[in-house]
Amino acid sequence: MSYNPVFSGTTMALASAAITTSESNNSGSTLTKLTPVRIDASGDMAMIDVSIELEALGIAGVLNSDTLHTNSGEIINSGRISNITTTATLGDVLYVSKAGGVTNTKPAIGIDGFVIDDFVIRLGIVAKNPGNPVNKDLLVNISIVGQL
Repeated sequence: MSYNPVFSGTTMALASAAITTSESNNSGSTLTKLTPVRIDASGDMAMIDVSIELEALGIAGVLNSDTLHTNSGEIINSGRISNITTTATLGDVLYVSKAGGVTNTKPAIGIDGFVIDDFVIRLGIVAKNPGNPVNKDLLVNISIVGQL
């Protein structure tokens, strides 16, 4: 017996395919590669404050490259970001930091500025770059872990 589901009118993404969108940066400054971003009320990308529920739950993804003010940038919410710069080691999980950047220290109350009611957002795992194993990639797999 075999199972062959038919999903009428749906499109399924391949597991290895990146899911991306491109949005404008009107934050007033350059947003760097690996910055976790959300879409603000103007429809533009903005950094995330893990203390604000609407912002934390509204994460859109992680920037794939530096994005200058008034330019559009590619946001990855599933897939791979190649050649990242990080002190994290292979296999480390990356999270949204209290400052809105990226950290490999799991958020906890009293650690790196986190306080009660802040959100813990997992971004993905550091992996070897398949083209050049000395470089690191981020395997993006975003999830809201919970609230402190």
